[in-house]
Amino acid sequence: MNKKAPSFISGKRKYIVCGDEKGIHMLTPIIQTILREGYLHELVEIGENASPDDLIDMLGRQKMGTYLYLCLSWGKLNALKDRVRQIGFSDEEAQFHGHGEKDINVFCCRCHGITTVGESGVESGVACKTCQLILDVSDHYAPLKDAYLGYPATV
Repeated sequence: MNKKAPSFISGKRKYIVCGDEKGIHMLTPIIQTILREGYLHELVEIGENASPDDLIDMLGRQKMGTYLYLCLSWGKLNALKDRVRQIGFSDEEAQFHGHGEKDINVFCCRCHGITTVGESGVESGVACKTCQLILDVSDHYAPLKDAYLGYPATV
């Protein structure tokens, strides 16, 4: 599925860059731009045992005009993304980037069931967990279902 590289958004009041060790490495070009331009910023490295509540509390105290870059393993990122949005960071005020194996949801066009699979497993077709139909996964993503549309596979 499509993966966007982190991109720098200029003109913000403050930048917060959060990630685990690999995430910070992925965000290095953003960090270098922030430092070169002299923007107000915070760099938060999230350790293995870090509490998500501490991060959410810190983000909840930020003022309007703060821009967030968050880069974690897909599992941790998905667990935090909704909470970050609930405290007020919209899609225009944050970028979310993941690394590692990503699980995706596939929506069956026959029974409307949702099957979760590893992103690397979609190349060979996916068996719907409800009706067992073999599906080809399209690039059509439905945000309301948080799933990609699966069409019957052609043999």
